[in-house]
Amino acid sequence: PMLDWLKQSSYLGIILFLTLTGIGLPVPEEVPIVAAGVASAGKDPALDWYYALPACMVGALLGDGVWDWIGWIGLGACVAVTIWALMARRHR
Repeated sequence: PMLDWLKQSSYLGIILFLTLTGIGLPVPEEVPIVAAGVASAGKDPALDWYYALPACMVGALLGDGVWDWIGWIGLGACVAVTIWALMARRHR
């Protein structure tokens, strides 16, 4: 039963880990993708590649999309204005 639970929750773990690496976790995004490929290979794979591949794609898109969303709501502009304001103060 524990192995079945681990296999089912691994796809969600792939999505979560890839999302965190896209947000800023200091691990290359290729590491969980290669790990999912290795876990999907062999005679008795721990993961099914048919579900691991979309999990990798969704996780990578979510991780990159978080920064796009932050920029879209305007926080990127606020940070840029603040940085420019601080730099302008130093030069005055």
